[in-house]
Amino acid sequence: VHNGYNMYEWKGYGFKAYKATAQEFWPEYPRELTCVDHINRCRQQDAFSNLRRVVSGLNNLNQYRTRVKGYRHETKEWLAKVNGYRAKTNQPPIILKEPPRGKYIAIITYKGKPHELGAFDTPEEATKCYVNQKEGFIQNQLRDIWTRFLAARRSQ
Repeated sequence: VHNGYNMYEWKGYGFKAYKATAQEFWPEYPRELTCVDHINRCRQQDAFSNLRRVVSGLNNLNQYRTRVKGYRHETKEWLAKVNGYRAKTNQPPIILKEPPRGKYIAIITYKGKPHELGAFDTPEEATKCYVNQKEGFIQNQLRDIWTRFLAARRSQ
C-alpha cells in the first residue's frame, strides 16, 4: 500500500491496481478524462464497479474532506470582500442578478463556473444539499462527455 493505494509488483515494475484496471477496461475513452476516480473514495477498493474515468475537476469534487462546506453565505459584506480580492488579482467582479439574499447558497463550482443548487437559511441545510446533489452533478457531466465521445466515434 502506498498513499492508500494498492501497489503490486510484476517483473520488477511496481504499479497501482486501479490504474491497471482502468487501462484494461477502458482502452478507448474521451481524451479529457485523464483521471481514474474511486467512486466511494476508498483508495483500496479497486473493483471496476468502483472506478470511473473523470476530468480532474470532477475528481476534485469527489475527494473526501472531513469538513465539507459546499455553500457561500451571500451577504453585502461577502460580496464586498470577494470583489475586493478579485480586484487585487485582476479578475472581473462578481455581479449578482439581484441584491445579496442573506442566505446560504449551496453551490458546486466546476471549471470556474458556479452552479447554484438552492438557497437555505442555515449552513447545515446548504451543506446537506451540496452533499446530496454532488454525485448526480458528476454523473451528468460524465454522461455529456461520453455522449459526445460516442457520437463522434459513430460519425467516423
